[in-house]
Amino acid sequence: MRRLSGFDSAALALETDSSPLHMTAVLLLDTSDVPGGYSYERLRDFLAARIHRVPPLLQRLVRVPAGVHRPVWVDAPSVDWGYHLPRMIDTEPLDLQRLAEIAAERAEQRLDRGQPLWQILVVEDPTGIRVALIACVHHALMDGLGGMEFMASLFDLEPKEPRDEAPPEVEAPEAPSRLELLARAVVDLTALPVDGARFALSSARTLANYAVGPSSDGQRAPRPFTAPRTRFNAKLTPARSVALTELRFQAVRDVAARNHATVNDVVLTVVSGALRNYLFARGLLPARRLIAGVPAATESAGAAFGNSFSFLLVRLATDVEDPQERLAVVKREAQRAKQSAPLGMNGLTKLLDLFTPGPLDATIAAYRSLLVERIPPLWNVIVSNVPGPPVPLYVAGARLVGLFPLGPIYEGIGLNLTVISREESLDVGIVACRESVPDVGDLAALLAPALDELARSAAVHA
Repeated sequence: MRRLSGFDSAALALETDSSPLHMTAVLLLDTSDVPGGYSYERLRDFLAARIHRVPPLLQRLVRVPAGVHRPVWVDAPSVDWGYHLPRMIDTEPLDLQRLAEIAAERAEQRLDRGQPLWQILVVEDPTGIRVALIACVHHALMDGLGGMEFMASLFDLEPKEPRDEAPPEVEAPEAPSRLELLARAVVDLTALPVDGARFALSSARTLANYAVGPSSDGQRAPRPFTAPRTRFNAKLTPARSVALTELRFQAVRDVAARNHATVNDVVLTVVSGALRNYLFARGLLPARRLIAGVPAATESAGAAFGNSFSFLLVRLATDVEDPQERLAVVKREAQRAKQSAPLGMNGLTKLLDLFTPGPLDATIAAYRSLLVERIPPLWNVIVSNVPGPPVPLYVAGARLVGLFPLGPIYEGIGLNLTVISREESLDVGIVACRESVPDVGDLAALLAPALDELARSAAVHA
């Protein structure tokens, strides 16, 4: 029995029908050379036999009676593979546009909280050659790094013939009784006063750091709630829009090397150019620079599942027309963000650890209904760049030919661009609230031209 952290519990409280809070990855597989041939049954058995490598995927959520404390994870007595590994035979070829449509539909659907909080939809196209896995994992269960470890558990380095093997039998202990849940909650609650005192002392320095100096002087990293308002920064509605695209990884690396920049600097520059052109064409470009929340791993990241990461707040050069100058600005702003105290989830989690479900739910509901559109956004957009596999990978003998991550969006931050490197490609997944960004495909289409423009300005062969 493992109690959810304050942040993990907040991920549950933040979720509504209009804001499902799970992360998604779209894996595109080429099954043409699978040893022994492809079949859904063999792929299903392969996946089912590997899920046990990620123990949190075999746990389910149990609420404490009367909500006196945060829920706990307990081992599930069984796994319903029909729910967790459903099949869909599509009538259209699985190109990126079709995959984006299916992924958007999945992003709109909440996971069943009576089950372990994940699901992998197996989608087959009419040719029988391309197969997609659309994997959804709830944000309360793991963060992006945990999601990557989940994906890694499915991969092989060689196209091995999938063996016919049944999922391992897992004997789960009996679920805790209501009395056990309450007794454990009472013990844990006794620690809250001490934890509150420790948090008050440790947070003083962080609050002082954000309180000193003007937030818009441009000489240091921005603070939360200082971003200009854009069309992305509104209340969420239920519908999602998704776009998937690819960028040339070698061009990004060449631009980075020529300008003594990092790959992440180049990615943020390309995103800056695309967002600038997207908003300018619609007469919606703010005079002030947009601010991106850029997830960064912490020292404890990967030690356990759940959430353990920080956000760096980086000004994007959306006000700069020249691509070389845009890169110079982003390099400087990214360095400032690294030198400043990150907006760490560790401190936020410690604060949220002081809340029981009732007050936490009420606080989040008040923010959603009263504050989202009345105060400046926390930041404008989430931009994440994840190092991925540099070598060919295989799933049940099928070669991975696309890996598109789709991160979560939050109330007031309705746009997420996530990039992952794969062999010689940067695979990009964009997810947005459809009400705010109905034409997300137009934004995706601007990324490659922004990279081409930057490569030409840096005298890099595109």
